Amino acid sequence: MGVIDLEAEKIPSQKIVYSKSKVSEEARRLQVFLNTFAGIYLKEEGIPGPKTSEAFRGIFGYYMEGDPRG
Repeated sequence: MGVIDLEAEKIPSQKIVYSKSKVSEEARRLQVFLNTFAGIYLKEEGIPGPKTSEAFRGIFGYYMEGDPRG
């Protein structure tokens, strides 16, 4: 079984909500995480906008909170 290094994982400290303009480190880390899945290629700029929410939906089955599409 693999070992998870909780210090390296850095769980987000605040809720990430859809935004076309707000930049956050938590959103950037979400983008880095989503980019680990095949077929997802996000710019890791920290804005949780439409492309990030679409990728989120592809993995979790629903859009990010605050996304008008969901």
